[in-house]
Amino acid sequence: MSDNDVKIINHSITRLLARREHSRHELVTKLTLKGLDRNLVKQQIDLFAEKDIQSDKRFVEAFIRNRVLKGQGLQRIQVELQQHNIDDSALSTALADCETDFAETAIQAYRKKYANKPIQDWQDKQKRMRFLQYRGFNHEQIRVALNSELDE
Repeated sequence: MSDNDVKIINHSITRLLARREHSRHELVTKLTLKGLDRNLVKQQIDLFAEKDIQSDKRFVEAFIRNRVLKGQGLQRIQVELQQHNIDDSALSTALADCETDFAETAIQAYRKKYANKPIQDWQDKQKRMRFLQYRGFNHEQIRVALNSELDE
């Protein structure tokens, strides 16, 4: 372990975190792919986390906010966050703090995609339901979004 390696790792972490929040897992993966020592990378990330420069909690909050703005549902967000090796308790806390109405998000995603085009037939309705399901919405949210078209 040389001082130069530590400087490279610290510079890389700083550069990555300056752009956006990153999870601990994401930082370790990116830096080890550059050929840096995995244990040294983890040690340096721990130091950044102790100083609250890197935070999985902030990463989760930003991730959820970003995905909701993209019109994604809770189920898809949870799956993507699990791929970042986010601690289950941190994930549960962030989702509990999240004040997003996912039924309303489903309605917005549906209206953006299908504007004012009425459902043509059963196959068209199934296609629209699959679209919302792929986005991560549950059956109740999908039902609400499809019924919102009738309410207009």
